[in-house]
Order: sequence, then structure tokens, then C-alpha cells
Amino acid sequence: MQNPGGLGDTVMANVDIIPFSTEPCTPWRKPEPFDLLEPQDEAPVAVLPIRFAWSPAADANDGEVQHYFLEFYYDAQLHNHFRTIEVENAAFLELELEELRGHHDLYWRVLAEDSDFMRRYSTQTWRFTVTPPTPLDLGRLKDKHRIRSFPNPFNSTIDFYFTLPETGEVTIIIFNTLGERIAMVLQDTLSAGDHQATWNGRCDSGAPAASGIYYLRLHTASLAETQKIVLLR
Repeated sequence: MQNPGGLGDTVMANVDIIPFSTEPCTPWRKPEPFDLLEPQDEAPVAVLPIRFAWSPAADANDGEVQHYFLEFYYDAQLHNHFRTIEVENAAFLELELEELRGHHDLYWRVLAEDSDFMRRYSTQTWRFTVTPPTPLDLGRLKDKHRIRSFPNPFNSTIDFYFTLPETGEVTIIIFNTLGERIAMVLQDTLSAGDHQATWNGRCDSGAPAASGIYYLRLHTASLAETQKIVLLR
């Protein structure tokens, strides 16, 4: 290239062309929609502790939804916040009435947060009403040994020992940390007194359950209890 006026030496210029990607950027997306499960909307709650459960939220960015926030409000418009409880790596939480500070009528929803801090609220906001416990219920709640597990941790089978104050239908279910049912251990009508049940460490499908933390839930018409158990293969 000649300089203006034809003066001077010829100047050569090299231009490097740097290619760039034409692929569009992938935006971060919120977790997928998810639903509340229990307690059902407007349903009276008579069994303590109260079990709050929701469907696990899938992460649209291929990570894991690791945190949930269970929010309680005094009003349906969600203007008057009462309390928020963080739940890690599980899609359920059980609370005694004392943890709700005696409030019997509240609205609740769940906020899911993935590893990229993207958030989404549950599809529903529900209301629950707790029926005041009777003196008999309060006496049962003070008993911290309604069910005993042995051995715990275990590697093949685990035995559950429990005492029923009255005849009635009893269920014992095993859940994983996501609140998903793994096995139905017992569903029967039993008389008052001492009883024993055994879990063989297998899922309802018959396949061996993987090593990890599970939750045993004992449920009758008037009480419920959850206990953590550990399976070590």
C-alpha cells in the first residue's frame, strides 16, 4: 500500500481474522415446575408431627436442586410472613406443633433453589389447619420411644419394635431422602400392645436398596413418627 502522495516505502499490513462461535448462549433456567403433596389444601391436620411434602424439582440446567425453603404465611396474599425453614437434599419436612409456635392456621409454599442459585416457587400455595391435640395425644407426644430400630446402621435386615396404645390400622413405610417411597414394610390392623416388624433392605420392586440414609415412618390413626435409619452394604 503506497503512502499518500506516493512518498515513502510500501507498507504491508497483516490482518488476522479470529473466528467466533455462532452458537447462541444458553441462558440459565429456573428449576422445573413442581407441586405440593401434603397436607392437602384446606385439609384439617390431626396427626402430629405434621408432614410437609412436595414433588422433587428437576434442575433445567442439569445440576441438582439441593435446597428448598419452606415458607409459612398468615394470609392468602402472602403479605404477612411467619417463618421460613431451609431443607437440604430432601423433599419433605416434619414439624411438631411447637415448631410452628402454636399457630393452627397457616398458608405454606416451597421455594426450590438449584446449584446455580436459580429459583422457582411451587405451583401451589396451600392452607392447613391443625386440630388441637387432645390430652391423650399430648401424652403420646411426650413418649420419644414409640418405635425402636435395631441394628442401626444395618447391612441386611433391620427390626422395628413399637407399642400401640390401642387397636387400629398401622403402616410402616420406608422413604428415601427425596421423600419417595421405597418399601411398604407393614400395613395391617394390630391390637394394642407390643409389636415387631422387619425390613429386609429391599425396595417394593424386590431390588436391593442402595447404601444410604432412609427414613422409617410409623403411622396410625392418631400418631405418626419418623426415624432415620442407615443402610450400609
